[in-house]
Amino acid sequence: MKISFLTSGHYPFDDRIFYHLAKTLSENGYKVEIVSSKSSLKEISEGISINCFPDNELTKKAKIENFERYLISFDPDIVICSEPLPLLAAKKFKNNKSGKVTVIYDITEWYPSKKNLADFKGLPGWFTFLKLLLFNIYASSISDAFIFGEWLKSKPYRMLFPVKPFRFVTYYPDLKYIPQKKSSHLAEAIVFSYSGKISIEKGFGNFFRVINTLAKENQELKISIKIVGWYESCLLYTSPSPRDRTRSRMPSSA
Repeated sequence: MKISFLTSGHYPFDDRIFYHLAKTLSENGYKVEIVSSKSSLKEISEGISINCFPDNELTKKAKIENFERYLISFDPDIVICSEPLPLLAAKKFKNNKSGKVTVIYDITEWYPSKKNLADFKGLPGWFTFLKLLLFNIYASSISDAFIFGEWLKSKPYRMLFPVKPFRFVTYYPDLKYIPQKKSSHLAEAIVFSYSGKISIEKGFGNFFRVINTLAKENQELKISIKIVGWYESCLLYTSPSPRDRTRSRMPSSA
């Protein structure tokens, strides 16, 4: 059986798409392809076909046509889409294919999200929100089933489409698959790393709360912090002073 993953918002090696879903299916005997419009990569990685195209200057119509072209070439039995736009390509492919095709919408984020509305304020923002919301409802209606990453984000879809089958696939594996071993002593030093968007909603505050709690409970422990991330708005960032720049190169200790 062949399975295609389509995404217009994630890179092909996205942790959930590649490792949690595609790789698991590939290791269980399925032939898997990932198509992303955020990259130009074309290769086979760990048995998974990566066939992507950059969408920098493409219209929405052109993106849909590109996704459909890859679907026709790969001819999958199941299409899993991470956003509403690829669902339109999956619908066209399904309508033109003689055999049965199952189209699944993998939902991990609210749509429309704050990122979708960041460039719109006031009345244009409300109009854009309504337009994208109706688009998402339509895209959801043409899918055959849902995959949800979180219970809370599944609620509106389960309410609007109560008869559609769904499955929860969380972001992390079940703890029963992770062997746990208690250490007889705590290390003298530990490094905490944060990677991604620097914002409270993405857990940046929780990151420091955990570190502060650990530092208070283990005052002899040397804690270093490494942060690799970005701000989406320049309003959240001010240029550091020369003294702060010097400090930023040093590992932080609690």
